[in-house]
Amino acid sequence: MFHDRSTLTGTVIGNITASDSDGPQPLTFTIATDATSALVYLNNTRNVNSDTRAVDIVLKEILDRDYEPNDRNLYFTISDGSSEIPAKVRLFISDVNDNPPFFKNLPYKITVNESIPQGTVVYSGIKAFDPDNGRGGTVSYSMMVSTSTTGYNDADDGYRSTFTINQYDGTITLINALDYEKHTFYQFKVNAQDGDGLKAVPADFFVTVLDVQDTPPIFINLPYAQRVFENITAGTQVIQVAGIDQDRGIPNALSYSFIKGDYSKFAINSSTGWITLGPGQILDRDSADMSSNGGVFAMYVQATEIVPAGQMNYGTTTANALVTVTVADINDNAPVFSSSQYTARIMENMQGTNSHFSLTLEKSGRPYTDFTVIPQEVYSESTVLIQVNNSAVLDYEQTKQILFQVVARELETAERRSNTATVTLSIQDMNDNSPVFNASSYHLWVMENAAVGSRIGNIQATDMDSDSYGRITYSIRGGNGQFTVDPNTGVISLATSLDRETTSEYFLSAEAKDGGGLRTPVEIQITVTDDNDNAPLFSAAVDNDEPNTPNSIVRYRIAQTPPGLESNFTINSTSGEITLVRPLDYERLDPSMKGKITLNISAYDGGTPQKSSVISVQITVEDVNDYAPVFSPAFYAVQIMENSAEGLLIQATGMQ
Repeated sequence: MFHDRSTLTGTVIGNITASDSDGPQPLTFTIATDATSALVYLNNTRNVNSDTRAVDIVLKEILDRDYEPNDRNLYFTISDGSSEIPAKVRLFISDVNDNPPFFKNLPYKITVNESIPQGTVVYSGIKAFDPDNGRGGTVSYSMMVSTSTTGYNDADDGYRSTFTINQYDGTITLINALDYEKHTFYQFKVNAQDGDGLKAVPADFFVTVLDVQDTPPIFINLPYAQRVFENITAGTQVIQVAGIDQDRGIPNALSYSFIKGDYSKFAINSSTGWITLGPGQILDRDSADMSSNGGVFAMYVQATEIVPAGQMNYGTTTANALVTVTVADINDNAPVFSSSQYTARIMENMQGTNSHFSLTLEKSGRPYTDFTVIPQEVYSESTVLIQVNNSAVLDYEQTKQILFQVVARELETAERRSNTATVTLSIQDMNDNSPVFNASSYHLWVMENAAVGSRIGNIQATDMDSDSYGRITYSIRGGNGQFTVDPNTGVISLATSLDRETTSEYFLSAEAKDGGGLRTPVEIQITVTDDNDNAPLFSAAVDNDEPNTPNSIVRYRIAQTPPGLESNFTINSTSGEITLVRPLDYERLDPSMKGKITLNISAYDGGTPQKSSVISVQITVEDVNDYAPVFSPAFYAVQIMENSAEGLLIQATGMQ
């Protein structure tokens, strides 16, 4: 009898018919076993003719082939009052898709370093089970950003596309580089759906990102400019610089030092960043040196990460900042005549003066306000200082040189005579521009049969700064070492051979760094195009007997397993999917197997006589580092002379 599992209780699923021509009593039908009685009951015993009777077999319990065998033997007894015979009815239960998938081994969570390369399989523990068979028992996976945590509804595209899930086996792979400074945590919903559309209750997948040292420090509270009076004493605190390590998860302490500029009169505390007037130093605003530079000291301070022993760093560990200190004059000098006596002549009746004049700035004949002249009013003569009013005009990338005029004009004469001096101001470059790539991202293609060393494409960035500040070097991360980049030209080449059937896409992170340490990242996607390098393969067992009969229904079983591994594997009798049910231990496998397990799989039909074929499936077991070294023995006792040389050796062995 053939019935599907959706058959309702109370349904007549078959009947038993028996004949007896010699009596002595009418035939009776009874159920012979408890298992049969639990599943069906007999009803409507009736005469078919004078010596033949029949009875209906009625379903008592719902049929289940997901957790019970898909065929059952029903046992009955037929009696005529003086003798009886047994009867066996075989019930075949066909499947219907009445179970959605469900996830096992919850919860799903991992912790990863932000430095792991793109293309890495980060998690392979997601598994959804569906007890149905055929199309209804196949499971496919998908993943989306979780909406259960505030703020994740509006996750950016980079967040959404950081990981991908294999729709067939549920393995999760990193496809975009992690950055702890952007995201320290990811949460996704994993969905499972069977071939007929029944869905599992979604499962949460959590990823915690650990910080690594890959981001340079930065200065805070910029700009650093301070004004002090010339009478401060040695050791006086002038200004404090401060920085932070942008690697927030594992920040390093910083050390401060001068690297260039006019800092000879100052000292800096390497730990606190306080800049003080140096030991034995004085400031004299009236000295010739200080008058020549306008009383302004400009110096560069560098913040350097203090790297602990053994720590790996993946980027620049320094940052630079400009510090300016302006010294203000105090009234500490009395007027001094250059001579104790002067002799002068003047015409009688002479009135007024022609030595009182103003100073102004002009450019192309018009008032110029980006700078200010000091002083603006002069008697006889004065040293002239020019002060910046608008620092926005000091952009080397826009203007290399500024020309303007200082105009001296008499104030107390009728003629108002004037004179002009031209100031040529040359602007010096600073590293204030990061490299800029000529594309926001790159997508490159390469044939899987390309030779090692082949040029795949190139990336290009420009930097508006000059000289060494504008000189760019390139580097890449990710891609499992399959690719290299020329640090000077940005040409990306193939480092090792490719196999599209193993990996069809790679996601890399490239970086352009200028001579001053400023960096710009960009994402690269490399698609491996197919080469016809694989012959067709047979993938399933097929029985060419009449379709939809026991003769053509193919089932699978494990025919032979290496000794000691009988309970480690099971096979789905319908799909042929082999599952590991007990963990393997590489170290306990027979060394002669060399990590390879061979299972003999039998494909058999349901016909009589039963036909079968056997194939071998080889499973390669890869070792993982799951044993720590062990001392052998665990305790050592030695005697040595007090004058023995260093170098006592204790032997440790590992199981790996």
